[in-house]
Amino acid sequence: TRVQAEKVLIDFKQSANIVPVCQYLLANSNTPSVQFHAASGITGAIVREYGLYQRQDIHHLQAYLIQYNLQHPRLVSWVAKQIYQAIAVISKRGWLEASEEEQGVVYNHIAQLLSMGDHEKKVGLSLAHAVVEEFLSRGKASNVGLTWDFHYKTKLSFEEQHLRLIFEAALKILHEQLQDLMSIPGQEVSGAQKPLLSLSILLVESILQWDFTSS
Repeated sequence: TRVQAEKVLIDFKQSANIVPVCQYLLANSNTPSVQFHAASGITGAIVREYGLYQRQDIHHLQAYLIQYNLQHPRLVSWVAKQIYQAIAVISKRGWLEASEEEQGVVYNHIAQLLSMGDHEKKVGLSLAHAVVEEFLSRGKASNVGLTWDFHYKTKLSFEEQHLRLIFEAALKILHEQLQDLMSIPGQEVSGAQKPLLSLSILLVESILQWDFTSS
């Protein structure tokens, strides 16, 4: 049954060294529940077993997940969101051990995406929102045993290094979208018709709600 199958997937996610299997499932399954559990499995495995992976492998995995969402624009929203969450949690997990250059890897991906076409901008804004939400709170990573001190230090560091840059990038896209909207007076537009407008507003709103730690 479906319930039994999902239980198998949930149990599977607790296994050791499952990242390659999860990547295989993502690459070869069109079933949303399988895609979701594969992305979730990657998240949990990296957090639990972070010390077993080379930094280069971590960066390649993040790039793979970004490319996956880029190449699968028709993913159901909750699967795409879980993949963005995975990228954000993986970034946060290694944050305190990373150099400034390594800490900037995901931001550089975001900046590059936001400089491209509409589809890439959608992916960049969605990824930026997932990253901001993850660093803002204790996030999903706390479910696998990371300490309050870890969350506090990563939040402070992210706040000092990248939050303003993401905010400025989001405001730029929001301004562009509003200008475009104002160019056609009287036009009624839904969020589905102007996804970049909706996503940039959502990201700006999240940043404005940030509970600042630094002075």
